[in-house]
Amino acid sequence: MHSSEKRTSKGSTIILSSKSLISLYVEQVLNQKEIPSRVHQFCYDHKINEAEFYAFFGSFEGIQLEIWNVFFKETMDLLETDPALSTYSDREKTIAFFHSFFQILAQHRDYILFALREYKEDLRDVRQLKSLRMHLKSFAEKLVRAEGNDQNQKDPRMSGTIFAEGFWLQTLFLLKYWMNDDSKDYTNTLNAIENSVHAIFDVFRSSPSEGVLDFGSLPWKKTGA
Repeated sequence: MHSSEKRTSKGSTIILSSKSLISLYVEQVLNQKEIPSRVHQFCYDHKINEAEFYAFFGSFEGIQLEIWNVFFKETMDLLETDPALSTYSDREKTIAFFHSFFQILAQHRDYILFALREYKEDLRDVRQLKSLRMHLKSFAEKLVRAEGNDQNQKDPRMSGTIFAEGFWLQTLFLLKYWMNDDSKDYTNTLNAIENSVHAIFDVFRSSPSEGVLDFGSLPWKKTGA
């Protein structure tokens, strides 16, 4: 992604990039407690030429999608700093992933709570999460393939496609759980991660085709934050 310099009215120079536009967008959303309605007004307020905005994003929805892309990338970057990662089982890698994911989200909690405020009861069809869904399902499928030479080879019913969908549904459950979690250091969410990962892996190992269908009825889901 290219970038360009932009001189403000006060004479200071900023680097206009997708990152800086995201920062301006998030700051405005948090300060004004509303989503900008027009690109023209947003650019006027921040002294940006509209053509420069459209060089990076086609709409505000593009920014919203990219924000979640960034969260995923930062999660993977954080996850890969673990020197023991290559020795983890698929179950342990999943737990480590979710720990990293919510560590990243915690840094942006106010924005996330606002951005998803209208969808807290059902996150499945939220448009701004659609690219995150693709990233997560791809990660889950790779996880299953990577384990194919040992554990999963012993259990050929462990389908990467089915597991990926279950992984996505589990992410949505945990995201909703975290949004309602007011425990210190999100201890309840961390416990939910551990319990849900073990539960869902046990379901997939025993009856993978039913894992996605019965996901919402697993016992641990009935305990709130």
